[in-house]
Formats: sequence, C-alpha cells, structure tokens
Amino acid sequence: MLKVFESAGISIKKPGGTNTTNQYREWIAAPNNIEQPSWPIPDRKDHPTVFKVDGPSYFINQHDVMSLQQHLLQQDYITRMAGSALPLQVLLFQRKGETREWVHAQETANKIKQAWGNWIEVKVLSTLNGNSLKEQALEFHRADIIVSPHGAQLTNLAFIRPCTVVLELFPNHYYLSYFQKYVLSAAGIHYEGYELGRSPLHDTMDTINNSELRGSAREKQMLASPQSILHALPRLILSCLSCQEDDQR
Repeated sequence: MLKVFESAGISIKKPGGTNTTNQYREWIAAPNNIEQPSWPIPDRKDHPTVFKVDGPSYFINQHDVMSLQQHLLQQDYITRMAGSALPLQVLLFQRKGETREWVHAQETANKIKQAWGNWIEVKVLSTLNGNSLKEQALEFHRADIIVSPHGAQLTNLAFIRPCTVVLELFPNHYYLSYFQKYVLSAAGIHYEGYELGRSPLHDTMDTINNSELRGSAREKQMLASPQSILHALPRLILSCLSCQEDDQR
C-alpha cells in the first residue's frame, strides 16, 4: 500500500549531481546543488526556488517558468490553469524498460477509467525516448494530474500549468526529492508516494552514502498498486480543483 503526502519543501542532495539530459541544460538549470531555503514555504505562486549552477545562486519563480513555457511551446502554450475544464487529463508515466519502471501503470489506467468514466481521461506514457524537447514538454503541459516514478523525465515538470497536481512515486531507500522545486516554481502542487509504514528520510539516510545499496535501490521496479492510486486520486483531484477555485477569487 502507498502512503501519499503533500511535499513540505524537504530535499536531500544527491552526491554527484543529477541525471538531467544534456538537451535540457540549454533551457533549465539542472538542480544538481539546490540550496534549501531556511524560511517556511510561502504561497506557491510567489515562492522563489534557489538554484546554484557552477557559480552564483539565482532565483527562478513562476514568471520565469511561464516565460520559458511560452518561448518553447509558442502557439501550443495553454493559458488556462489546470482543472478549469472537464474531463480532467491524467497522465501516468511508466518508464518502460528503464530503472524504476512502474509495472502497474496500464492496469491503474484501466481501473481509473472504470471508476471515473467520462470525468477523467487517462493516458499512459511508456517512455519519452525519441521525443523532441517540445513533444516531451507538451505531454506534461497538457496534463492536470501526473503520476510518475522518480526519474529524469520529471525535468519536464518545468512545463506544467498552475494547479497541476503531481504525485511522484519513490522506491524504498531512494527518496531524492529535488524535482518538487520545478512543481513549486510552476505553481503546481507536489505529492509524494512511498510505501505505507516506512520513513522515506530514515530509509534513504541508510543508503545514500553507500553506492552499492543506492544503486540497488534505484534500479528496482515501482510496484505502486492500482488500489493505492485509486485511493489517492480523490485527494489529488480535490487539490487541483480547489487550487483553481482559490486562484479565481
């Protein structure tokens, strides 16, 4: 069973940087050394995320993200926020053939369709291999709710719309939550999924400095069950729609 909890700005630095692909380095500062703010996380629309990239730190906020999106997506940029039209668009990312492949992604999609009918449109994206940068960005930009294993594909979270809800699934002993910074900067809402009854921070501290244990943990398949996602989905939908309502006031 999965434990789902909303992020609170906690981050663990990964030794040796990040696996961000080279094509993104021209567009996004890879968060290989993110400084954790010492202040409480303020309203997500105004929250500046601090990045340090081989030199001085700088801030990336919602305005920066919107400018990036408009520059890349151009006529495909969607001005409406997530949740403002039905059916909601749910994207399930599988990572097929890679480490941390979500083996129940298609089964989860089938269960969601059975339970929610025409209220939700579900898409399973098996991989991004072969897609251009713009094609990858659009897959994330069009979604209202995204469920995905932790992985480099989540650099595309820089292209989500305000109020998009992201559920990032972590394998046991591998809780490295730096992608939440993209979600906060884009005015989205970030949730994390981890095995019920375990502590992601405690588990990861046991393995983070051991390359053999860390490698073993990051290579395991993701086994989040359809039942776990169905249980969490109403909360994700409510967060998306409530965010939209709040921003319209």
